[in-house]
Amino acid sequence: MVPAVAPLEGLTVTLLRGTEILYNQTFVGTARFPQDAVVTHHTTAHREDGHHNFSCKAQMDLRSCGGGLIHRFSDPQRLEVKEPEPNNQMVTIMIVIVLLLLFWFK
Repeated sequence: MVPAVAPLEGLTVTLLRGTEILYNQTFVGTARFPQDAVVTHHTTAHREDGHHNFSCKAQMDLRSCGGGLIHRFSDPQRLEVKEPEPNNQMVTIMIVIVLLLLFWFK
């Protein structure tokens, strides 16, 4: 999120994993009053993602208004990726079925 920004036109928000670009969004249109610019990107985390820093880069191009190019970076964040627990319920069901079969045929 880029808080209280105007104009939206010329704002580009880039989501990064390390130096790799995950998602890039450029805003269009103008806003009379400052507003929050929100970017959302859905993806699945992988085990190796826990070894990377994730960050956001906002770039505002104000050259058409007589200004310059402004860059801001968020603080890098690290993901904690947890693998799902093995499905012990299926193992328990299989053991119960085997035991029932053993007792049934006795």
